[in-house]
Amino acid sequence: MNRTPLYQRFLLHGSMVLLALSGVAWAIMKHLLEPMDEFSAVGHPLQPWAVAAHVAAAPAAVFATGLIFREHIAGRLSEPGMRAGRRSGTVATTLIGLLAVSGVALQVVTNETARPLLGWTHLAVGALFTGFYLAHWVAARRALRILPTGPASRIEAVASVAPLPRSRRDGVSAGEASRG
Repeated sequence: MNRTPLYQRFLLHGSMVLLALSGVAWAIMKHLLEPMDEFSAVGHPLQPWAVAAHVAAAPAAVFATGLIFREHIAGRLSEPGMRAGRRSGTVATTLIGLLAVSGVALQVVTNETARPLLGWTHLAVGALFTGFYLAHWVAARRALRILPTGPASRIEAVASVAPLPRSRRDGVSAGEASRG
């Protein structure tokens, strides 16, 4: 299985970054800033723009997740050799599903008791998702550094990699490893 194509990674990472930044900006403006005047419904003049960017980026993120689902998500889960990032990826995939459902619910639910609960749930799940998404990205970067280059697929490379010799594992030169 090859690496996820560049355009898919760009769409996925770009939409996730836009979602995270616009969500944090909106939450700060909504919950931490005082309205500029007593009759204002917003904490900052850019608050409507932040929520608009967030709502606009959400379909791109859902589309990008669907785009990578077959090869990256389901494909990696079915391969026993692909362990790097499996836990963080599984949790992030579950959380993005919850975010999609709670995000749609925020757009359609009008009950004054349910909306704040949905909003805080969406915010908490979004923070968790961002953490697991970053953990997954870091795990993937670490895994790619140890894979050998060449014609073998990544799965075959991971399955065939023996434990690293002491020189690679401990940062010791090959000459020192043979003496020690």
